[in-house]
Amino acid sequence: MESDQDDDDDGEPIAKFSFPEIDQQIRRAVLSYGAVFPKLNWTAPKDASWMLSSGGPLRCTSPADVYLLLKSSDFAMHDLDTNRIFDGCLDNLHSNGGQATNGFTNGIPDGLAVDSSSASADLVETDRTVQLELVLKKWYDVERSREVRCFVWNNQLLAISQRDPNFFEHLLPQETQNTMRSTTLKFWNEEVKFKFANGQVVSYVMDLLLTRDLLRAHVVDFNPYAPRTDPLLFEWSELADLHTRAEQIAIELEIDSLNLEESVPIDSRTVSGIELPLLRVVNSPNQSARPMYSHNMIPADALSDNAMRFAAEIAVEMAQREREAQDAEARRGER
Repeated sequence: MESDQDDDDDGEPIAKFSFPEIDQQIRRAVLSYGAVFPKLNWTAPKDASWMLSSGGPLRCTSPADVYLLLKSSDFAMHDLDTNRIFDGCLDNLHSNGGQATNGFTNGIPDGLAVDSSSASADLVETDRTVQLELVLKKWYDVERSREVRCFVWNNQLLAISQRDPNFFEHLLPQETQNTMRSTTLKFWNEEVKFKFANGQVVSYVMDLLLTRDLLRAHVVDFNPYAPRTDPLLFEWSELADLHTRAEQIAIELEIDSLNLEESVPIDSRTVSGIELPLLRVVNSPNQSARPMYSHNMIPADALSDNAMRFAAEIAVEMAQREREAQDAEARRGER
């Protein structure tokens, strides 16, 4: 990194920075892929996509585009704050094999292979455990209606949400939703469950892109199972209640299977008459009236602290419900 200093009209020095090595790597990625979209360890600057008018969200064709998105993004600022990057994440270890509840190491889940279609450049070593990385992935113009977000708690796929907030009429038929749900569940069971992070992370949020026929899926990203991850069409309090009841159902099913000397398939679990995972899509044009990331388009000092307090309250509630589920399981073991 080079720094030049010039004097402005008031005689105060202005620092000018250049990053020739990173510039070169970004240009190579653009030359190879045609266009790229950037991502740091945990987040992409989706909240700043409105800053570019380059033909698609997060579509970057130059280093200047990448820098503009990163500088304009509140999400990117989160990754730079090493004191807050793990806010809402539980660092608890289960007794069975030392599985992390929703912990991430170095910003990337352990055991995940490097994306072969990505260009990665190490930027700075912020401390011993967190190394900031800029990842440039090939930009695709995807059909947003086929993106879903999956909520996994303690190796249970609890819920699936439409990822884009807009209304898509073709998602309303029950047959379409059944296909989306079954494809997502099948993909998770066969490709992700017990394999993600070598089985060390048991609670996480996973984004998928379904194929046009809705019969196959591709992983887009993973996020921590924590309040700072957008629950989209769900509420975190709702998910907390759902996984608490699901844990109780799991205990009851295990007791029944011991009595019957046979196991009950996990796919047949229901909570209050709802078969898991619960799929939710936008059902009406009126439901999607608020633009995504609208709060990121106003100055930070105009926002209240209510969101942070709410996130902290939900984190405490999630931890309490987890303890209650563990206590219930312990009592069952004493029988």
